[in-house]
Amino acid sequence: VRFLGGPVTLAYAAQGAIALLAAFLLVRLWRRPTSFGVRGAALCLATLLVTPYLLDYDLMLLAPALLLLAAEGKRQGFQPFELSLLVFLWLLPWAARGLASATHILLAPFAILALLVMTARRAQA
Repeated sequence: VRFLGGPVTLAYAAQGAIALLAAFLLVRLWRRPTSFGVRGAALCLATLLVTPYLLDYDLMLLAPALLLLAAEGKRQGFQPFELSLLVFLWLLPWAARGLASATHILLAPFAILALLVMTARRAQA
């Protein structure tokens, strides 16, 4: 929000809403009988969403999440678009800063949130 020129209060409100959504999805997922891989991946993804400053070097926390979800997908099959999203997030750290500088759009938080929601859906299945 601040990167796009929005006010600080709106940025805090958006950060709080995303943090609450991530915490809600994480608690809901951890209360289900789900594999450790799915739980661990969700924890990594939620951690990335809660921080107010998600920089490109913070995206290293994607590696364990992507590895755990890839192993889970290989074992039980991938959901629609899940493999594409995993590949996109794998490549994102190399392009995140340049893409954000050129377009003023941060794709990482949206992609991470999408993968967290997809992970929560995997736990429901």
